[in-house]
Amino acid sequence: MRALVTGSSGFVGSHLAEELVRQNCTVRVILRGGARFAPWLKDLPLECAEAEYTNPESLQRALRGVDIVFHAGGVTKALTPNGYIDGNVLPTKALLEAASVEKNIRRFVLVSSLAVMSPASGLGEPVREDDVPRPVEAYGRSKLIAELVARAYSDRVPITIIRPPAVYGPRDRDFLKVFALIQKHVNPYYGNAKKYTSIIHARDLVDGMIRAALSPQAAGRAYFLCNDEPLSWRELQTAMKTAMQRRALDLYLPGCTPTLAAWCAEPISKLTKKPSIINREKARLGRPRYWIASNERARAELGFDPKISLIDGLAETYRWYTENGWL
Repeated sequence: MRALVTGSSGFVGSHLAEELVRQNCTVRVILRGGARFAPWLKDLPLECAEAEYTNPESLQRALRGVDIVFHAGGVTKALTPNGYIDGNVLPTKALLEAASVEKNIRRFVLVSSLAVMSPASGLGEPVREDDVPRPVEAYGRSKLIAELVARAYSDRVPITIIRPPAVYGPRDRDFLKVFALIQKHVNPYYGNAKKYTSIIHARDLVDGMIRAALSPQAAGRAYFLCNDEPLSWRELQTAMKTAMQRRALDLYLPGCTPTLAAWCAEPISKLTKKPSIINREKARLGRPRYWIASNERARAELGFDPKISLIDGLAETYRWYTENGWL
């Protein structure tokens, strides 16, 4: 198999490229604007394709001879709602347009998000793939639009959509912030201690993505790839302390804290022109109590079976942070 991976410099994309190489696949990655390989990929036997999403010819060159496309590139933060469209929708359309010309593409795997859905109504009622999508903020809306764009090409390119929940593991920068506070013996909850989330380790996610790419049954299907049981943030952050072997003072802050922080952070982001994960859109995403999904379809159709226990995964993540100087 010859696979093209977008977003290889990012968190999920780098794990995907690494695992594909381990499985003896030929892996080509797109590097844009003179970018270089991520440090953890520089010793892997990767093919490099220099391409821009605004240049159809460069995308067609990148796709030449490729069997499967994994589109893991995108943005999780932006200065404006249009920034999410620019980062998540337009590149997806450009890549699909190029892929529709190439006759050798056997599967296009689009990495979307649980955020395309509405929150679950209760702990025993996780969202499922055929529920009506109702995103609550701009990032989720952009991912939903990207899904709709992908489905519009499904008569020319076999499409599979992956909707991950919260993803953790080595190289992740979002959970890093929580680890960093616990290392300083502070464990804050922003009104979310009793809120629930689905979660998955990056390597388990990548395993499910590859299974979906190779499964004939997965063409035209969407899948939630997550652990079997959701966690409250109290359970998750308690497990972090256990994995880190750290004591930390639990601080229970009002649920309005993320919104207040966003009001302070957004003007700074606009001045520096650097988007921050602390913004009103992310605060809106954090308000619902249940961001949980069912993996039953992935288990039944893909043989998906997450292997990495929470404690082992968190301990490995913390170890990687410390060994690589992130903590």
